[in-house]
Amino acid sequence: MINEAFPRLDINTAIGRLITEQAERNRPVKAPHLSTADYFYRSVHGFDLSFVSRWGAV
Repeated sequence: MINEAFPRLDINTAIGRLITEQAERNRPVKAPHLSTADYFYRSVHGFDLSFVSRWGAV
């Protein structure tokens, strides 16, 4: 009954899009380094692999 009133349409892509939008608006607070929100943000805007170079060549 609750799912009929409030369907979770397209939740698989919607949640990632919403997390990314929040990170874009207020990045330091909403997407701290190595968090799930940071992963979503970097998936959209690209990864900077220079921060892992201490573990080997990138």
